[in-house]
Amino acid sequence: MGTGRLLAVYPYPIEERQEVLWITKGRQYISVGDQQYDCKSWRRGDDGAGLVWGIPDPAGLKEYAKRFPPRSRYLCGGHTVSFQITDFVDAGHRHGVMKVDDQEEVGLYWTRGTSGNFNGKGSREPGIAFAWGVHRVDDNRSEIRWFLNIDDQSFTCIRGRY
Repeated sequence: MGTGRLLAVYPYPIEERQEVLWITKGRQYISVGDQQYDCKSWRRGDDGAGLVWGIPDPAGLKEYAKRFPPRSRYLCGGHTVSFQITDFVDAGHRHGVMKVDDQEEVGLYWTRGTSGNFNGKGSREPGIAFAWGVHRVDDNRSEIRWFLNIDDQSFTCIRGRY
């Protein structure tokens, strides 16, 4: 036997999150039903193509995100963008998957009021990111605008429908 303590475990649905962490002979793992899963330290992950945005298990996140319905679709300069944002929150950011055309990008979703981003970055940094915010149209009117950044290119988006 090991020692146990309660903790929130990712990637399991809310009703399964409260599990027991066991530490046996230096091994840390959780028990979910009849299965045991080794715990990984929390750090930026590597999906084989390089670091990913604070996601410890990119493949696990992609599978977990399938439980959440896609959010609004956006059309961005010939690219179609949609999101599956999970209920897992870390430091104010939700973990999720952004689909750009047929490519899935794991990352962190953040929003506050009328602005936010997915994998926020500067427009000249390599990678894929999405951002939105209120922009002044003229002296009397402001509107929310959406932008997709792919490496050094930026595309203005319009909200679509499913």
